[in-house]
Amino acid sequence: MQVYDETNTKINEMNSQDKMVNGSAWMTGGSILSRVVGVLYIIRIVINGEVVDAVSASTFGAFVRALFSALYLLFVIWRKKS
Repeated sequence: MQVYDETNTKINEMNSQDKMVNGSAWMTGGSILSRVVGVLYIIRIVINGEVVDAVSASTFGAFVRALFSALYLLFVIWRKKS
């Protein structure tokens, strides 16, 4: 939606869908970050593992989550088109 002020200058205004997408992106990023930190803590402190093991496990977990998110996004786009 384009909104103009009294001097005919375009004002950027986010509609509700844009706000929801923006909030979802921040929530997804925060969720991935918290899981990475959680896996690092569990492997490093609780199991007394090496730093390399903790980082590789959390990186793999973040990759799987990102892959699933991308596949789900493609499914949603495909479903909207049909």
